[in-house]
Amino acid sequence: MRNDEQCRRIADHVIETGDDHAAKKYGIKGPCSLSELSTIDIPRSFPPDAMHLWWENVIPDLVRHWRGKFTTSAQVETVESLIADDIDTNDGPDNQPSQRLPSNSRRCKTTPAKTNTDGKKFVKTNDEYNIPPDQWLQIGKDMAKSSITFPSSFGEPIRDFAEHCQHLKAAEWRNFSLLMAPIYMKNRLPEEDYTEFANLIDALHLACNYTITEAEILVVEERLKRFVIYYERRYYCRLWDKLSSCLPVIHQVLHVAQAIRWAGPMYVYSQWPMERVCGIIAASAKSRVSANRNMGITIVLQEQRNHLPYVIPAHPDGDLNDEIEDDDGAVLLHRLFGRRLAHKDIPSKSLLTMNKSSGTMGLPKKQGALGAWHRRALQTFLSNRFNNVVPLDSTPKNCVRWASFSSGVRGLAKKTFTIVSTHMRRTNSTRSSSMIRYEFETDVGMRYSGYGEVIFFFSVADEDMNLLRQYEPRVHVGDDEREHASRNFAYIQTFNVELEDRLLLKTGLGRKEVIQVDQIVDLIGLMINEGREYIVSRFTCLF
Repeated sequence: MRNDEQCRRIADHVIETGDDHAAKKYGIKGPCSLSELSTIDIPRSFPPDAMHLWWENVIPDLVRHWRGKFTTSAQVETVESLIADDIDTNDGPDNQPSQRLPSNSRRCKTTPAKTNTDGKKFVKTNDEYNIPPDQWLQIGKDMAKSSITFPSSFGEPIRDFAEHCQHLKAAEWRNFSLLMAPIYMKNRLPEEDYTEFANLIDALHLACNYTITEAEILVVEERLKRFVIYYERRYYCRLWDKLSSCLPVIHQVLHVAQAIRWAGPMYVYSQWPMERVCGIIAASAKSRVSANRNMGITIVLQEQRNHLPYVIPAHPDGDLNDEIEDDDGAVLLHRLFGRRLAHKDIPSKSLLTMNKSSGTMGLPKKQGALGAWHRRALQTFLSNRFNNVVPLDSTPKNCVRWASFSSGVRGLAKKTFTIVSTHMRRTNSTRSSSMIRYEFETDVGMRYSGYGEVIFFFSVADEDMNLLRQYEPRVHVGDDEREHASRNFAYIQTFNVELEDRLLLKTGLGRKEVIQVDQIVDLIGLMINEGREYIVSRFTCLF
């Protein structure tokens, strides 16, 4: 890779001599304005962006190979053959084939839309890695069925891939490659291609993680080199008519590991935040005639509003219940904004009922009593936890039911998630956020993961928990955090799961149990594939 000095020397040479041959050879037409900054070091200051490299180029191009759409000539020939076959099937009564009509005839215009759509998006080729169109249609149907079990915090709503594969956004390609493709490509791709694709996904997880070690950088480097070698051998095949498969982004993959050594994990310099800000600014334009001026004024007003807390006291003079208007009816802005700032810190939709490391129970809440089956499940949990038999009569009966649970404390925890109970779920909620992964400890000290769906959250009174301390000899009385956190529980429907290679398959329903909310470690979803349900987490479906 060329360094900063070499890049600048080539740029100066092109400008001074007008050498078009050097400009085409090195891809440098001259120095840019940013090169005048002393802090710019080419190419260290421009590492590969994860969004554009992976989710807008490498992954979509790889899927185009599987769809049979990468080679243009094969695509056109296949589309025409599909239309021709459809016309030839309409033979006359004397078994004489009907006369083929020109492409602009009315007969071709009335060709069923489904045939044209399938031919345009998916093409059957002789490549071993090609997936037939009917398989893509099935994948699209299964993805649409999985939309209700795909939590909203995981990203964009799932769309039918067969209908929208040409219009997916980068965020949708990310979810498809990390959470769906390993499931849907299993047993559809040849074993060699699926193994190499899983190798690429493992490299992406490491490269885009929040933290990465030197040893993991070496792993990323080896995995990406392995992918590039596989790509050239499998898709390029060193054939002249497949030379278009050798894209510049495939070569750029080889420099990802070095860029991580220079600038850190790929999320640090990802363009997701910039694209989000650009979208917000573009949406603020209300004038087509003076769009730039309109957006500039909107940004200034927004920043002025953000600076109000620094110029207006949080507690204005007088009581918060004072009128915000003077005797003449004019609005007193310092009282109006002061009152709003004072009420801003009061939580309105959640109540902190646990320690900071565990999370919060969310409103609304409802007073109630535990049923017989609920109390038996709680009795079983308490007996296992205390390592002692807890009588059913001593099990708490009254409780407070909560609508949701949020992990961590927002603003303090790096990653948070919110679990919504199925019994207190909003009626207009179309995507489930009730399925969880939790951890439990065996008698020998081994920790395992369990999976299930939260039916409802509940907490019991401190007085009832204190009565149970007689059955808990292992807990210190002075441990306030343990006592405070132990009163919050979740009544769940457990799942039976089975590890299928590296995919986690839900095989059925288990029993209903009670767990503590601090046992919940992750929010999960379900992806449907040919009638089978596979578990996915926020960032991966490979376990």
